[in-house]
Amino acid sequence: MREDRLTLPSLPETSVFSRATTAETTAEQVEFEYSNPRLCMDVIIAVEDGCCRIAFERYAERAGLNFSSCLSIEEFLTTLEDLRRIYLHRPLLVLVGEVAWLKQLHSLPHAGRVPYIVDTSGSGVNCQSSAKLLASCTQNTFEELLDQCAQWWTDLFRDSPAGLSLKPPKL
Repeated sequence: MREDRLTLPSLPETSVFSRATTAETTAEQVEFEYSNPRLCMDVIIAVEDGCCRIAFERYAERAGLNFSSCLSIEEFLTTLEDLRRIYLHRPLLVLVGEVAWLKQLHSLPHAGRVPYIVDTSGSGVNCQSSAKLLASCTQNTFEELLDQCAQWWTDLFRDSPAGLSLKPPKL
């Protein structure tokens, strides 16, 4: 049986989509990324349910975003901690599909990048988040969410030159 796979082209190291592992950036990169927050947004997909996680991964891929998928609370917290310490000038979108993970997320100390938190659980439980989104959404709805996150980040960055805030995003 022949197996067909989609092969995406590799991106150059200088691309804003490359997955760099250091926090070192040039002033020109920071200025470009600040001017284009959607292009440099980092995304954490913390959704245990396989079908929902895959849907969000596809939306992120189609939008050309860097993303990390987390299958456990431990992996989620480690990834979040790592991404909050680097690239302070970039927006961080966090899609969380488990109510317990949302509750634990809000008990963490505020340090580094403030994430734009999206509740994807569909549970109806009132957890503080910036937005709610189901995996059954359309690509256009997902892209609208990215625009909301980018606008929120631009406003936050403008209000705080370091891109840091102790306040969670307002609904």
